[in-house]
Amino acid sequence: MNTIGYLVLDDVPIVIKQHRVQYTEHIWNIYKEELHMNHEQITSNMKAIFSSDDLKRVNVRENKNGLTYIDTDLHGLTRRQAEKFVKNIINVNRCAFILNAIHGFNHGTVLKEMITETKWSSRVVESYCPVWNPGQTFLTIAA
Repeated sequence: MNTIGYLVLDDVPIVIKQHRVQYTEHIWNIYKEELHMNHEQITSNMKAIFSSDDLKRVNVRENKNGLTYIDTDLHGLTRRQAEKFVKNIINVNRCAFILNAIHGFNHGTVLKEMITETKWSSRVVESYCPVWNPGQTFLTIAA
């Protein structure tokens, strides 16, 4: 398998030689005990700052390995609204998770460009758009 990148965690360089999702799950398993917040804690955090309409745009789920995903539907939001929404999700949840930003692709790429080009936080360790769906972008958020 070819080397696709490097990452330094706790001053130890890690060679990335596997598919991105497998790698993210591997890192998650290393730090799971320290970083985990359950579904109720994440939802409670978001209820404190988001309106009920905003909460309808969010779905919190865990995959079979316990990796937390926060799916966000950004359709119909302006660039400024979407940027504020995503920043608030990242800032209110102080745990590791994957943010799945569903921005669409057919009616313009303003939101996609905003998601991929904005320097959100030092906690964002990876950003990628899957080849099979250019209408969504995944951000890997560290604790």
